[in-house]
Amino acid sequence: MLTTITSIHRATVSLNVPTKNADVIVYGASIAQKMTANPSFPTPPPSVAAILAAVNDLHNAETAMLSRTKGAATVRNGKRAALVALLEQLGVHVQTVADAMPENGAVIIESSGLAVRKVTPRGKRPYGAKQGSGSTLSPRGPSLSYWNDSPTLSDSGTRYIDDVDPCV
Repeated sequence: MLTTITSIHRATVSLNVPTKNADVIVYGASIAQKMTANPSFPTPPPSVAAILAAVNDLHNAETAMLSRTKGAATVRNGKRAALVALLEQLGVHVQTVADAMPENGAVIIESSGLAVRKVTPRGKRPYGAKQGSGSTLSPRGPSLSYWNDSPTLSDSGTRYIDDVDPCV
């Protein structure tokens, strides 16, 4: 009797913290909202109250920064670092819960408000697949076309380096 082995892809947490502080405040508040009364996370290690307190602290520090209070930028940056540290701790807890149930891992991660890291396929590309530069693969290398006697890459590739007449 043959048995087939199926492997379940491990869903991993991607924190994706925004770069703007106003967006970090909204991001932290939305994660706290989705974690509130979530059955998959009855008591997360950084409590939802601690995350909301850190969000409010960052909001107050950002408001003080916008009013150009002296020294407010360093306070705001410290509050942001504290919130990001709490979100990283929460991400570790969410990953632990998702690893306990790998078949529902992606759903568990998304229910917490965090993102699932995208899977990058590994291995050889099939012949003729596009490269990042936009050139086409061919046995003769990337195709080149000439405009005003200067070589440029093109996808149509009507001329190759070998085909150039040295007298032109």
